[in-house]
Amino acid sequence: SIGRLVALLIALGSVAFACGVTIAFPLFDAVNLTNTLMHLSPALTLLGVPILIAGTLIHQKLAPGTGGDPETHGLWRTLGTGLALAGLFVMFGGFAVSVDEPIHRWLCGSINVGTLLAVAWVLRVPALHVPAQVYLAVLVVVGGAFDFDAMTRTPTAALRLTGLLLVQAIVAEALIRLQRRVDARFYALGGGVSTVLAGMLIAPFALTSPGVAALVLGAASLTWLAANLRWRYAEITYACALVVAVAVYFTLRHFEPASGFPQQVLW
Repeated sequence: SIGRLVALLIALGSVAFACGVTIAFPLFDAVNLTNTLMHLSPALTLLGVPILIAGTLIHQKLAPGTGGDPETHGLWRTLGTGLALAGLFVMFGGFAVSVDEPIHRWLCGSINVGTLLAVAWVLRVPALHVPAQVYLAVLVVVGGAFDFDAMTRTPTAALRLTGLLLVQAIVAEALIRLQRRVDARFYALGGGVSTVLAGMLIAPFALTSPGVAALVLGAASLTWLAANLRWRYAEITYACALVVAVAVYFTLRHFEPASGFPQQVLW
């Protein structure tokens, strides 16, 4: 009903105002604004959580009960969408200012991932699995230290993304078994993105570290072959067969570096 919507918005406004004022005081007196924002990043992240939940509730649950007026119905749904997007933006802002500090980064990232997964599952909003996977990928690739140059000098990021791909494939299969096929598709698509990124990150090290390249390509192809037992797409099977052949080549290159290129290709 309209009364429930208004009550929810009043409660949300009161909470947001109180939290905003509380956070504004240390920011106003801050000598180093960047450092202060980093320490306040968990609070900023938590500030976006009720905004996201309230917006999703208005859009998914409360809006259909507002009456028979289609125009009013659409306005409430638009308001819910705007609030949900605002909550996502605030949560992302809290995570963004925490990137340089590992403890705060993992804390804010965990809050975001947990909130997004909970809302996606309970309120049935499969699209929220997309930002959840983005946060997971950032946390996995960055690891303990946010050093872009270090990530591009070693194949560690590709190995971590391969592990994430395995997790995404397992989650997709579990969601299908739980009759959540739309949610599973988002994880399957996320696994495809992780595969492409892992391939791009391992490509510069393919000749200098053929063993690692073989591990990444072999693990990715076998994961997709296993996942395709469910999806049954011929194109995935063909692509995996090609990747397996490349993985075998790099395996031979790792164990038989003295052999020539023709012999390795023939094997």
